[in-house]
Amino acid sequence: MRLFYLVNALVGYEKMRKSNHMHCAYHFAQLSVLKGLKVI
Repeated sequence: MRLFYLVNALVGYEKMRKSNHMHCAYHFAQLSVLKGLKVI
């Protein structure tokens, strides 16, 4: 389950990074990781 959330965070980060919003991408990745940790 943790791997799934990690992959999700990385994919989301890549999408956000490509749209040139580095701060938003970083924040999004952090939120995704936190959500993943809560599920464990």
